[in-house]
Amino acid sequence: MSQVDLPDFSAIPDPLAAHGSAQTPATSVAPAPPREAVGPTRSAVIRRRLAAVALGFGWLFLVQVVIGLRSGVPMWIMALHAGVPTALGAVALYLALRPGKVGVGPSARSVITFGVIGAATFSVAALATPCATQTMGYVEGSLLCGDITVLIAIVPLAAIAWAQRGTFVAGAGFRSALLGASVGFAAAGMQALHCIESDRYHVLFGHGWPVIALGLAAYLLLRKKLAVS
Repeated sequence: MSQVDLPDFSAIPDPLAAHGSAQTPATSVAPAPPREAVGPTRSAVIRRRLAAVALGFGWLFLVQVVIGLRSGVPMWIMALHAGVPTALGAVALYLALRPGKVGVGPSARSVITFGVIGAATFSVAALATPCATQTMGYVEGSLLCGDITVLIAIVPLAAIAWAQRGTFVAGAGFRSALLGASVGFAAAGMQALHCIESDRYHVLFGHGWPVIALGLAAYLLLRKKLAVS
Protein backbone atom coordinates (compact mmCIF):
# COMPACT_ATOMS: atom_id res chain seq x y z
CA MET A 1 0.00 0.00 0.00
CA SER A 2 1.36 3.34 -1.06
CA GLN A 3 2.10 6.06 1.43
CA VAL A 4 0.15 9.37 1.15
CA ASP A 5 2.19 12.46 1.68
CA LEU A 6 -0.04 15.13 3.32
CA PRO A 7 1.76 18.05 1.66
CA ASP A 8 0.65 16.63 -1.70
CA PHE A 9 -2.91 17.79 -0.93
CA SER A 10 -1.81 21.33 -1.64
CA ALA A 11 -1.27 20.35 -5.26
CA ILE A 12 -4.96 19.45 -5.74
CA PRO A 13 -6.68 22.29 -7.66
CA ASP A 14 -9.59 24.11 -6.02
CA PRO A 15 -12.74 23.52 -8.16
CA LEU A 16 -14.29 26.79 -6.87
CA ALA A 17 -11.26 28.92 -7.56
CA ALA A 18 -12.55 29.89 -11.02
CA HIS A 19 -15.80 31.15 -9.52
CA GLY A 20 -14.29 33.30 -6.83
CA SER A 21 -13.90 32.70 -3.16
CA ALA A 22 -15.93 29.94 -1.55
CA GLN A 23 -16.33 31.98 1.58
CA THR A 24 -19.74 33.58 2.21
CA PRO A 25 -19.44 37.35 2.28
CA ALA A 26 -20.27 38.98 5.57
CA THR A 27 -23.71 40.54 5.76
CA SER A 28 -24.65 43.54 7.82
CA VAL A 29 -27.51 43.24 10.33
CA ALA A 30 -30.23 45.85 10.02
CA PRO A 31 -30.68 47.89 13.19
CA ALA A 32 -33.76 47.19 15.26
CA PRO A 33 -36.53 49.78 14.90
CA PRO A 34 -37.13 52.05 17.87
CA ARG A 35 -39.52 50.70 20.48
CA GLU A 36 -42.08 53.45 19.93
CA ALA A 37 -42.30 52.54 16.22
CA VAL A 38 -43.37 48.96 16.97
CA GLY A 39 -47.05 48.45 17.71
CA PRO A 40 -48.29 46.48 20.72
CA THR A 41 -48.59 42.72 20.47
CA ARG A 42 -52.01 41.12 20.23
CA SER A 43 -51.71 39.60 23.70
CA ALA A 44 -50.80 42.98 25.17
CA VAL A 45 -53.80 44.63 23.50
CA ILE A 46 -56.13 41.91 24.81
CA ARG A 47 -54.80 42.33 28.36
CA ARG A 48 -55.22 46.10 28.19
CA ARG A 49 -58.69 45.72 26.70
CA LEU A 50 -59.89 43.38 29.44
CA ALA A 51 -58.48 45.65 32.12
CA ALA A 52 -60.16 48.69 30.55
CA VAL A 53 -63.56 46.98 30.29
CA ALA A 54 -63.38 45.74 33.88
CA LEU A 55 -62.33 49.17 35.14
CA GLY A 56 -64.94 51.02 33.10
CA PHE A 57 -67.90 48.82 33.95
CA GLY A 58 -66.85 48.57 37.60
CA TRP A 59 -66.63 52.38 37.77
CA LEU A 60 -70.08 52.88 36.23
CA PHE A 61 -71.69 50.46 38.68
CA LEU A 62 -69.78 51.79 41.68
CA VAL A 63 -70.97 55.33 40.98
CA GLN A 64 -74.59 54.17 41.07
CA VAL A 65 -74.04 52.35 44.34
CA VAL A 66 -72.50 55.47 45.88
CA ILE A 67 -75.20 57.91 44.72
CA GLY A 68 -77.95 55.40 45.49
CA LEU A 69 -79.84 52.66 43.66
CA ARG A 70 -83.51 53.20 42.94
CA SER A 71 -86.11 50.87 44.43
CA GLY A 72 -89.75 50.02 43.96
CA VAL A 73 -89.49 49.62 40.18
CA PRO A 74 -90.73 46.41 38.51
CA MET A 75 -87.95 44.21 37.20
CA TRP A 76 -89.27 44.26 33.66
CA ILE A 77 -88.95 48.04 33.56
CA MET A 78 -85.40 47.83 34.92
CA ALA A 79 -84.62 45.23 32.27
CA LEU A 80 -85.76 47.61 29.54
CA HIS A 81 -84.19 50.77 30.97
CA ALA A 82 -80.92 49.27 32.25
CA GLY A 83 -80.49 45.89 30.59
CA VAL A 84 -81.23 46.84 26.98
CA PRO A 85 -78.81 49.83 26.81
CA THR A 86 -76.08 47.81 28.53
CA ALA A 87 -76.53 44.98 26.03
CA LEU A 88 -76.40 47.45 23.14
CA GLY A 89 -73.18 48.84 24.59
CA ALA A 90 -71.66 45.36 24.63
CA VAL A 91 -72.65 44.80 20.98
CA ALA A 92 -71.21 48.17 19.93
CA LEU A 93 -67.96 47.40 21.77
CA TYR A 94 -67.68 44.00 20.10
CA LEU A 95 -68.39 45.49 16.70
CA ALA A 96 -65.78 48.24 17.14
CA LEU A 97 -63.06 45.84 18.25
CA ARG A 98 -63.68 42.85 16.00
CA PRO A 99 -60.96 42.39 13.35
CA GLY A 100 -63.37 41.59 10.52
CA LYS A 101 -62.79 39.21 7.65
CA VAL A 102 -59.50 40.73 6.51
CA GLY A 103 -58.29 42.15 9.80
CA VAL A 104 -59.21 45.79 9.21
CA GLY A 105 -62.35 46.02 11.30
CA PRO A 106 -66.09 45.77 10.62
CA SER A 107 -67.67 46.64 7.31
CA ALA A 108 -69.59 49.86 6.77
CA ARG A 109 -72.76 47.83 6.23
CA SER A 110 -72.52 46.16 9.63
CA VAL A 111 -71.93 49.52 11.33
CA ILE A 112 -74.92 51.15 9.60
CA THR A 113 -77.08 48.12 10.38
CA PHE A 114 -76.19 48.30 14.05
CA GLY A 115 -76.83 52.04 14.11
CA VAL A 116 -80.36 51.60 12.77
CA ILE A 117 -81.24 48.52 14.83
CA GLY A 118 -79.57 49.88 17.97
CA ALA A 119 -81.42 53.19 17.82
CA ALA A 120 -84.73 51.44 17.15
CA THR A 121 -84.21 48.96 19.99
CA PHE A 122 -83.30 51.68 22.47
CA SER A 123 -86.32 53.74 21.44
CA VAL A 124 -88.75 50.85 21.73
CA ALA A 125 -87.36 49.88 25.13
CA ALA A 126 -87.82 53.44 26.38
CA LEU A 127 -91.27 54.06 24.89
CA ALA A 128 -92.71 50.67 25.86
CA THR A 129 -92.76 51.51 29.58
CA PRO A 130 -95.44 53.46 31.45
CA CYS A 131 -94.67 56.64 33.36
CA ALA A 132 -94.12 55.51 36.95
CA THR A 133 -92.63 58.77 38.23
CA GLN A 134 -91.97 62.24 36.83
CA THR A 135 -90.50 64.85 39.18
CA MET A 136 -89.32 67.56 36.75
CA GLY A 137 -89.86 68.88 33.25
CA TYR A 138 -88.63 67.09 30.14
CA VAL A 139 -85.91 69.58 29.24
CA GLU A 140 -84.60 70.08 32.76
CA GLY A 141 -84.66 66.38 33.56
CA SER A 142 -83.10 65.36 30.26
CA LEU A 143 -80.24 67.84 30.62
CA LEU A 144 -79.55 66.96 34.25
CA CYS A 145 -79.63 63.20 33.77
CA GLY A 146 -77.73 63.41 30.50
CA ASP A 147 -75.01 65.58 32.02
CA ILE A 148 -74.48 63.04 34.80
CA THR A 149 -74.35 60.22 32.27
CA VAL A 150 -71.69 61.99 30.21
CA LEU A 151 -69.60 62.82 33.27
CA ILE A 152 -69.52 59.28 34.61
CA ALA A 153 -68.70 57.98 31.10
CA ILE A 154 -65.41 59.89 30.92
CA VAL A 155 -63.51 57.30 32.96
CA PRO A 156 -64.51 54.19 30.92
CA LEU A 157 -64.05 56.06 27.63
CA ALA A 158 -60.56 57.13 28.64
CA ALA A 159 -59.76 53.57 29.75
CA ILE A 160 -60.82 51.93 26.47
CA ALA A 161 -59.05 54.66 24.48
CA TRP A 162 -55.84 53.91 26.39
CA ALA A 163 -56.25 50.19 25.74
CA GLN A 164 -56.82 50.64 22.00
CA ARG A 165 -54.34 53.42 21.23
CA GLY A 166 -52.58 52.92 17.92
CA THR A 167 -54.40 49.67 17.06
CA PHE A 168 -56.97 50.54 14.37
CA VAL A 169 -55.49 49.73 10.97
CA ALA A 170 -58.51 51.09 9.08
CA GLY A 171 -61.78 52.81 9.84
CA ALA A 172 -60.44 54.59 12.90
CA GLY A 173 -63.13 57.27 12.62
CA PHE A 174 -66.30 55.19 12.75
CA ARG A 175 -64.69 52.61 15.07
CA SER A 176 -63.85 55.40 17.53
CA ALA A 177 -67.45 56.59 17.27
CA LEU A 178 -68.63 53.05 18.00
CA LEU A 179 -66.43 52.95 21.12
CA GLY A 180 -67.94 56.23 22.28
CA ALA A 181 -71.46 54.97 21.62
CA SER A 182 -70.75 51.71 23.45
CA VAL A 183 -69.63 53.61 26.54
CA GLY A 184 -72.67 55.90 26.19
CA PHE A 185 -75.05 52.94 26.07
CA ALA A 186 -73.42 51.31 29.09
CA ALA A 187 -73.45 54.57 31.06
CA ALA A 188 -77.13 55.11 30.18
CA GLY A 189 -77.95 51.61 31.36
CA MET A 190 -76.12 52.09 34.65
CA GLN A 191 -77.66 55.54 35.15
CA ALA A 192 -81.09 53.90 34.95
CA LEU A 193 -80.23 52.05 38.17
CA HIS A 194 -80.30 55.40 39.96
CA CYS A 195 -82.54 57.72 37.92
CA ILE A 196 -85.91 58.21 39.59
CA GLU A 197 -87.52 59.43 36.38
CA SER A 198 -89.45 56.62 34.70
CA ASP A 199 -91.20 58.71 32.08
CA ARG A 200 -90.71 57.17 28.66
CA TYR A 201 -89.71 60.42 26.98
CA HIS A 202 -87.20 61.22 29.70
CA VAL A 203 -85.55 57.83 29.20
CA LEU A 204 -85.59 58.24 25.43
CA PHE A 205 -84.07 61.73 25.33
CA GLY A 206 -82.37 62.15 28.71
CA HIS A 207 -80.60 58.78 28.49
CA GLY A 208 -80.32 58.79 24.71
CA TRP A 209 -78.57 62.05 23.83
CA PRO A 210 -75.41 61.13 25.81
CA VAL A 211 -74.96 58.12 23.51
CA ILE A 212 -74.88 60.41 20.47
CA ALA A 213 -72.72 63.00 22.23
CA LEU A 214 -70.13 60.46 23.34
CA GLY A 215 -70.03 58.91 19.88
CA LEU A 216 -69.33 62.30 18.30
CA ALA A 217 -66.77 63.19 20.97
CA ALA A 218 -64.91 59.93 20.45
CA TYR A 219 -64.89 60.47 16.69
CA LEU A 220 -63.51 63.99 16.98
CA LEU A 221 -61.01 63.43 19.80
CA LEU A 222 -59.86 59.81 19.53
CA ARG A 223 -59.76 58.76 15.88
CA LYS A 224 -56.16 59.93 15.40
CA LYS A 225 -55.03 58.49 18.72
CA LEU A 226 -56.47 55.08 17.95
CA ALA A 227 -55.29 54.83 14.35
CA VAL A 228 -52.06 53.02 13.49
CA SER A 229 -49.48 55.73 12.80
